[in-house]
Amino acid sequence: MRLNILGSLTVEGPRGIVPISAARESALLAELVAHLGQPVTREHLAEGIWSGRVRHPAHAVHALVSRLRHRLSLACTEVAGAVIVTRGACYALHVADDAVDGLRFQALVLAARQAVATGAYHRGSGLYDDALELWQGPALSGAAGDSPCVQAERSRLEELRVTVLEERAQALLRVGAHRALVTELLPLVDAYPLREGLRAALMLALYRSGRVGEALAAYRAAREHLVEHVGVGPGAELRHLHARMLSGDLRDERESPPHAVELADRPAESLGRLIGELRMDQARLETRIRRLEARLAGRPRSASG
Repeated sequence: MRLNILGSLTVEGPRGIVPISAARESALLAELVAHLGQPVTREHLAEGIWSGRVRHPAHAVHALVSRLRHRLSLACTEVAGAVIVTRGACYALHVADDAVDGLRFQALVLAARQAVATGAYHRGSGLYDDALELWQGPALSGAAGDSPCVQAERSRLEELRVTVLEERAQALLRVGAHRALVTELLPLVDAYPLREGLRAALMLALYRSGRVGEALAAYRAAREHLVEHVGVGPGAELRHLHARMLSGDLRDERESPPHAVELADRPAESLGRLIGELRMDQARLETRIRRLEARLAGRPRSASG
């Protein structure tokens, strides 16, 4: 049996795909998914499904579990009771890790991160693609009920998906896919305007595609949006990237290993020298920024100004 939660709730088995669309059945399954493998009390389930507005919660939950078990049996040949297990006054959902698309997604993300950590950016970006392809819509969409547990699980999965989009963009920048990445990132920045990681990737992709003016404009747009909607300007990552663009100090880092790997591979005695080099780079950058600001300040104003 396969359980799909990255989109509409469905169960897939030898007998076909069965949508779990009935309001209370979907709420029950979503609640059990949020506690996957863990026992959930009847009282908790009744509160999440009926918000406490049911006369006999134990009986109501027992009847609903029976209906959901029957629904699951329409897709799979195994005994559905072995999937939703009764433990005293509790119920637990038990399925194999690779049977839940949400868990397969997380496993692929872990593999992608491990590949990127070793400098295998092509493999890492491919694994990120495989993970994102599992998504068919908002997580647990169509599941009725607004219990805090289900809401938290939805939010956790969605947050992880957006983080993966940011990490995938960084991997693609490493392999030089700048132009294609611009097209992908523009709608993502519109959809998630407060995600500075996406904005940083867009700025760098534009810059390395030769669209320097648009990269600087993207920074201005980020600053204006953040100030208007959050009340603060861009974070350190965006500010530093903007400063490097102004100074022209943006080397193409494609295919070079990440800093974490470089530090791990260096002998301990060389770390002091590395720190010194980084401090020198920072000092040179600050000097360039001051010189650029001085030149800009010394320019004569136009007649219209």
